[in-house]
Amino acid sequence: LAGLLHDIGVAELPPEIQSLEPEQMNAEQLEQYKKHPALAIKLIQSRKIIVPEIVLKAITQHQELYNGTGYPSGLFGDRICKEAQILALADKFDYLTRLREGKAHLTPAQAVEALREEQVNDPSKIHYNPELVKKLLTLFPSGT
Repeated sequence: LAGLLHDIGVAELPPEIQSLEPEQMNAEQLEQYKKHPALAIKLIQSRKIIVPEIVLKAITQHQELYNGTGYPSGLFGDRICKEAQILALADKFDYLTRLREGKAHLTPAQAVEALREEQVNDPSKIHYNPELVKKLLTLFPSGT
């Protein structure tokens, strides 16, 4: 459920922000965008959608990064619930492999390799739980 609902808060943002990738946003737009997890929770609650508490927690924390550089709370490591850690990794994998106008997408194997290389080559970019990345690597062995 968290995977289905985690970005629903983006629908509450102005259309000009919805159409941009985060790296294309100016500082003000990015600050608005960073509110999308809270907007998702607000939308779920206002519509009286009944979901388990862990779903709400995973949605709230899905932009937190393992090294503490994420948002909204700057949580790090195992302070981020496991469900949110999985959701964050799946969200990044989706981002790397999705078709976007004017941008080349990566194959699943290329995306996993990019995630692995980033984390191995630059310890400051350990954005995802290394154990989860290892498990993802087993799904897409090199050369597939």
